[in-house]
Amino acid sequence: MLSLILFAALVTLTTRVSEMVEVIENALRPLARFGVNPAKASLAILLSIWFLPVIAQKFQDVREAQDSRGLSASFMATAVPLIVRTLHMANDIAEALDARSYDPDARPESARAAAAAHGQ
Repeated sequence: MLSLILFAALVTLTTRVSEMVEVIENALRPLARFGVNPAKASLAILLSIWFLPVIAQKFQDVREAQDSRGLSASFMATAVPLIVRTLHMANDIAEALDARSYDPDARPESARAAAAAHGQ
């Protein structure tokens, strides 16, 4: 699990978002004939990769807060605050996507072209 978190952190630190989206979309494009929307699926995968190191850090924050309060390391005492924080973060991301009028169906064919058009 730790190696997966470290790999996700490395990928997100060294690769542009537009490049990751393009690679994932291209890999998923053959699944479009089965009803899979490559843009939506690539966003879901990208957010999952991005969330791994963030959730790991939030886990550490919860554990440190519990340790400083002298609480035991029970599963529920760790899981509940971690789930609440993760859901708040997911809600914030959903609101940001909504505020930017994100519509994967209206995206240009190439994510690289879209990023180039916006100067990224």
